[in-house]
Amino acid sequence: MDAQIRERFKENFKIVMKHRQANLILTSIIGFVAIYVTLVAIFQRNLFHPLAVYNVTNYDERPFDETEILDYTDPMVYQPRTFLGVDVPYEEDYILTILSLFVLWVCAVTLGKLGSYLFLPPLLGMLIVGILFGNIPTLSNMIHINRTWEDTLRQFAFICILIRAGISLDPEILRNSLYMCSMLGIGSTLVEVVIITLASYFFFGVPLAISIAFGFILASTSPAVTVPAMIRLQKEERGTDKGIPTVILASATIDNLFSITCFYIVLATTLNSLDNGQLSYTIPRILVEVLIAGIIGILSGLLIRSLPRKDASFLHFTRVAITVFMSLALYYGTQSIQCFIAGPIIVFFMCIVSAMKWKYDNTKRTKVEERAFRIMWILFFQPLLFALIGLLFDFSVITWELFGNAMAIMFLGIIFRCIAAFLISLCTSLNIQEQGFMSMCFIPKATVQAALAPSLAAYCLRRAETEPHANLVLQTCILSILITAPIGQLLILGLGRIMLFKRTVIADYNISNIGTNVSTYLQPNGNDRPKPVARNRNNATNPDKSYTTTVVI
Repeated sequence: MDAQIRERFKENFKIVMKHRQANLILTSIIGFVAIYVTLVAIFQRNLFHPLAVYNVTNYDERPFDETEILDYTDPMVYQPRTFLGVDVPYEEDYILTILSLFVLWVCAVTLGKLGSYLFLPPLLGMLIVGILFGNIPTLSNMIHINRTWEDTLRQFAFICILIRAGISLDPEILRNSLYMCSMLGIGSTLVEVVIITLASYFFFGVPLAISIAFGFILASTSPAVTVPAMIRLQKEERGTDKGIPTVILASATIDNLFSITCFYIVLATTLNSLDNGQLSYTIPRILVEVLIAGIIGILSGLLIRSLPRKDASFLHFTRVAITVFMSLALYYGTQSIQCFIAGPIIVFFMCIVSAMKWKYDNTKRTKVEERAFRIMWILFFQPLLFALIGLLFDFSVITWELFGNAMAIMFLGIIFRCIAAFLISLCTSLNIQEQGFMSMCFIPKATVQAALAPSLAAYCLRRAETEPHANLVLQTCILSILITAPIGQLLILGLGRIMLFKRTVIADYNISNIGTNVSTYLQPNGNDRPKPVARNRNNATNPDKSYTTTVVI
């Protein structure tokens, strides 16, 4: 009887999803509800009474259960911030923030473009803009940014990273090179995390919990540096016969997701347990939260993968919009109920599950969605993220001792990771030159460091015993971006042109995103000859599609 009920439910669900008007209505409802939940969570409003006005001493720290009427005429209600020695009213604070962010964004985009002309990572120029505005008095007096807006923009950029990674990760690549991608993305990362943790704890006196969280942040490789370099090598057909660029990009994606997930788990299990002293309660709670988050993420992906119908108008625009709104709603919704680990896991799983169908239900696959999120990242979130992290770099606190400690921690981790990646690559059919190149591809640091380092530094400042280590954590991450991003890009391009051989078959290099630059699938008969993935209506090979090659790693 239960089996019949389940089958009937599945049939009715499929009928609703395939019905044009019902599918449109359901898509609209989910989109509007997601926007509402996002706004309520971001502005910390009551879910059922969002227009209620609250009375608190500090508006930015208003709790959820406050119900008194807000009186702006009371000087105790809003404590005005100061800008250039003048008290800034509540309304002016946000106006100055918007204008300051615009100035910062324009300067970051401009200097980032100039950096690309000098064959340097654009993010390096964006970071330098933030450092200049944060350390030159004349420039620092020109901007005024509300801390709440700054944190919100940083979280938006982090969500964009998760969405891009989830949508771009190709299941076929992982299936064909699962062992190699997992070992490079998880095994070598763990080696670097262990070295950073031990060095921070034993040599520099950083508490163990902070050292572990710091290790997962600093060890993460930057796709913002690795992806453009790999795309350039692919255009030159370097190493594509053996699928080296594709495996490295997939490994870097796994590296990011593994580091992000472990960081939040460490943050919840060790750091938060130090505050409440209930570790025996925290660990089971985290395990349950991760399990439930994975289930919710899969179910959310199964829901939106059929929304809207593949023959609907504005198909790709609607998919981009609903992915953004659902991700924001789930991320901020879980944060509002103090489930900080669940949000990133849900967003990632939702994007992977939904993209599994989107990649095969239309001729353009997910190239339009990937391009949309790539444009969001390059034109908006990347400039602001790295400019904002640059503002936190303070020359006044950088001493030779701090600089030496930061360099020691960073280079110890990099050296041992290169050794670990080289040893892992010995299990492949690559020659010694290709193994050496692969071991050097995980040096660049940037994206995760810029997104998560301020969060860990802010936690350190909350407790007296960890406050002295906040500068070491934050400044080391910023220095790692300044040093490893340009050096890593130059090493990847230089060594790639020396150590990798050119291929002899044609591959597509138009898909510029993480893990999907070259679609690599094993042919059932083991034939290495490329064949077209899709054909157009005229039965000719679609020029926008990639050719398949065999990964021999």
